Amino acid sequence: MTINERYKEDIFNKPIDDLELSYRSERNISLDHIKYVGDLVKLSKSELMRIPYIGKKSVNEIIEVLNGMSLRLGMEPEEKSKE
Repeated sequence: MTINERYKEDIFNKPIDDLELSYRSERNISLDHIKYVGDLVKLSKSELMRIPYIGKKSVNEIIEVLNGMSLRLGMEPEEKSKE
């Protein structure tokens, strides 16, 4: 496994709490049973907007944080490689 593959695997398994989102954004995402970055990036912008109490400001915050990690909404996290 290369360093790049290992990074991707680790980043998708990172808990949402570690993203340093605002309390409101983090709480509302977790209420929708999204616990890991890999779960979050699978969502499209419109799917994210359907979560109760998530508005444009929260979506923009999430997009900005993901962009800082070289991630985006609508990604499909790769399957974990078997060791």
